[in-house]
Amino acid sequence: MGMFCHECRGIQMPWGTSLPQVRDGSGEDLRRGPNGSIFQGVQLHNFNAIATLSVRAYLELTHRPAMSIDGFNGFEARYTAAANAGRLVARLVDSLRRVATSPERVPAFYDIVHQALLEPDLSYENHRENILRIIETEGEENSRPHGHDNAARGARGEGLGGIDSRQGRGQSQGSGTSGNQESETSGTTSGPSGFPPLDEDDQGDLIFELMRDISGSQSHRPPKRGDWEFVEGTDLSDAVLGQPDPSKYFLVRQMQSNPAEKDCRQYPSWKKMDWNDPRHITDLNRARRQIRMRTSGAIAEPRLPWTQLEKDVLKRLVQDAINSGQKRTTIDWDVISENMSKQFEGVVQKEGDALAQTTSVIEGVEQAPKHKRAPKLKTERTGAQQRGASALKNQAYKYGDIYLMI
Repeated sequence: MGMFCHECRGIQMPWGTSLPQVRDGSGEDLRRGPNGSIFQGVQLHNFNAIATLSVRAYLELTHRPAMSIDGFNGFEARYTAAANAGRLVARLVDSLRRVATSPERVPAFYDIVHQALLEPDLSYENHRENILRIIETEGEENSRPHGHDNAARGARGEGLGGIDSRQGRGQSQGSGTSGNQESETSGTTSGPSGFPPLDEDDQGDLIFELMRDISGSQSHRPPKRGDWEFVEGTDLSDAVLGQPDPSKYFLVRQMQSNPAEKDCRQYPSWKKMDWNDPRHITDLNRARRQIRMRTSGAIAEPRLPWTQLEKDVLKRLVQDAINSGQKRTTIDWDVISENMSKQFEGVVQKEGDALAQTTSVIEGVEQAPKHKRAPKLKTERTGAQQRGASALKNQAYKYGDIYLMI
């Protein structure tokens, strides 16, 4: 739930294929977020707009750049109000986690988006106060985690958008626009089943599709034989008790002989997963290890964490590239990778040295890191780490100050 899958290009959200319908005081459908609300200017009946909002929040909270999703920059440019609202949702989640006495009870971002769709007239502060009040007054006797009902709906495989779900839904036609509202095209066709008309330009361009549910006998269907390897960047570490990570439900592989051919292995019991149950964790890790044993190709083990010293050197090398006239699209990351290796030849980083913390950027301003005190290096490290050009580029975008430089 709430995780963007790069292979199936889908993101599951609580409302499935039917966005909440809210009416204003006069009984008319509320099609845009009112001024002053957390969803100000957002087209509330437009699946593309809400998809953009949801994925932007996901990217902010996972510290991923927009360019990590092919074509997403175009959606953000078109639905600017939605993108801004997604940033606000991420900012709200971070704020709640910092101040709540029970951070584990802070609702997931997708539950906040869902609630905001049900109450689109509320401001950022209204939502923050409401959630804090619920968290602080919700006794320990309530054992169900926040968002339980939404998670249950999403576990049925309902996602945001998708070719199948386009049958019977359309796009909204608002009345006016402001500087923080998305523009709408004038050409429309009638939408089926009494839904609002569908923008002609939007037909077929929705990239967030409904994921196919793999359960029952389908979950045991063996993959095609071949020289499979895990795709670059795959995290093969074990799931950890009490640390929810939906990405563990999937392992994506590709043919060594034909990288364009992909295979996504999905954990069949993910719907009933309880991250606080040791038996569930054991079963999930056993299933993941089984796929690892059946994959003969390369395994992308998790890379070592970045130290503050490494981050400082990366920032300086990026600045040097910019000073030499290079731009975001022309920076030679291979050269930076080579220079990084040279910089750390023979360098000893001691146990207890500070690790680098990623930071997000909201409305052009770098936000504070998650931890007030930086985590520490647990073991002594000598020499340069093997960090390729693409790894350096992706890491650079996770640091707000470097991201703003680029």
